[in-house]
Amino acid sequence: MPPPSYPILGLHFRLTGGGETAAFQEVTGISLKMDTESYREGGENRFDHRLPTGVKYEPLKLVRGLMEEDGDLSKWCRSVLQGNITKPIATKTLILELLEIQDAEKILKKWTFNNAWPIHWEVSGLHSTDGKIVVETLELSYNYFDQDREQRFA
Repeated sequence: MPPPSYPILGLHFRLTGGGETAAFQEVTGISLKMDTESYREGGENRFDHRLPTGVKYEPLKLVRGLMEEDGDLSKWCRSVLQGNITKPIATKTLILELLEIQDAEKILKKWTFNNAWPIHWEVSGLHSTDGKIVVETLELSYNYFDQDREQRFA
């Protein structure tokens, strides 16, 4: 089967880690940036050199409907965020897959986030007069991510 035409529309995301799988509607923060510092050359004030200092990974933000209260992902988030740092933070290796909406088994892209842990968990505002869906946002910190080089379109 030939690869789908781009841009790809109608997508959703699946997060797997620690034996649980969760679906998400929106993902942001899959990015890395080289931090730099400025250095002025002595005697030559016209130039400001930029020197690399390291790579910075943005937090991964996942948005979806409410999570199951007794699911492994919810329990993990609660234990980390409500643990008051009395014990070491339990990190996980999480796999995020970009899926085609018509065929949930068709993986278009895959990322692995290493040593991930929750840093923010938020439920959207609740209004009794609005007929909006309650959305939950989960923000994760991680050491680094790997992108799967293999893309499966068949």
